[in-house]
Amino acid sequence: MAFSTGLAANTSFANEAKNQPMLWQAERDDSKVVSNESILGFDLTGQESVLDAFKMADCNFNIVRRDLFFMGQDGYKLINDKQTLVREDNDVRLAEVSKTYKELQPASIINFTKQVLGMYPEGKLTNLINFNNSKRMYGVIDLGNKEVTGPNDSISNRLHFFNSNDLSSGFGVFFTTMRLQCCNQMSSFTGRVFRDAKANQKGLSMKHTQGINQYVQALPAIINRETNQFNGVISDLKQLAKVELTKERATKAIETLFAEKLATPIYDSSIKDKRDRTINDLKEVHAIRKHFKNGHAIEQTAFNDDQGQIVTPSNCYRFLNAVTQYYTFDTGRAKSAIQRTEQRLNSLYHSDNGRAINQAREVLLNCV
Repeated sequence: MAFSTGLAANTSFANEAKNQPMLWQAERDDSKVVSNESILGFDLTGQESVLDAFKMADCNFNIVRRDLFFMGQDGYKLINDKQTLVREDNDVRLAEVSKTYKELQPASIINFTKQVLGMYPEGKLTNLINFNNSKRMYGVIDLGNKEVTGPNDSISNRLHFFNSNDLSSGFGVFFTTMRLQCCNQMSSFTGRVFRDAKANQKGLSMKHTQGINQYVQALPAIINRETNQFNGVISDLKQLAKVELTKERATKAIETLFAEKLATPIYDSSIKDKRDRTINDLKEVHAIRKHFKNGHAIEQTAFNDDQGQIVTPSNCYRFLNAVTQYYTFDTGRAKSAIQRTEQRLNSLYHSDNGRAINQAREVLLNCV
């Protein structure tokens, strides 16, 4: 499997007004790149107060309970064991819940955000997403950046928090890393500290039961212990940037990522029968090859020596960026672009896309 080493000139910029990384490629004004969170949510400068930020994103409201009724033969009858959660300011219905369900007020999430930002003075709240008319909420806190190959190639350490008001999830947090030049998600992880905490019933997420508010208050202390793992991610990426991508390494990574698909036969019209599926039959591989050749900010994935010459332009870090660009921006089956973006975001955060990115990094690290 050959991957071209041809490099396209491109220049990265930062949208300072919205604190949102963007990219323009030479002679391609339509190639501006924004993150999935920016498409779906509300971008922030990081200069707003936490309270103002939640107000601007329509994430600051109070949740109240209303009684539920059904129409009986003689009129409305009260449903004794259920109630409806609604926004107090506009009566938007959120969910029907039991009386033992404990709602988490946005005020508690606001206080949680203040606590985290208080521990990290350089941290910034960069995005809030109000999903499905207040039924779900996501937030992103940028905890700082570090360089990989040079000053034009930085990775952001991001803490995400999520909550639902419709029973679809509890409250939880997780870390990701994002390459600022292209908005590719480079990893998604919880780490050893979080796994140990979960084993002791103090994990990354909690259902909406009694004690949810106390849990949210205690969570920042767990987060503070885990941020050191970011240094390990940067070290891994620097190592990959110095290792040449060989055909064998690329093939092993692709075969691992798409093992399930490759194990499924494909119908070949030329022989009018099924045959074994190969790497060249995978549309995902064609997209990854394209990104490897001229993907977003792909030129910055190689080190420059003292004379400004690019060192190992065809390296494993470049290949990892091609893979992460595919999973960050190319997946999703819905007809609507917004729905595809939401599918990608959910998969990056909680499902297959995030796991695939982690798997690709681990496979490449095991090859070097």
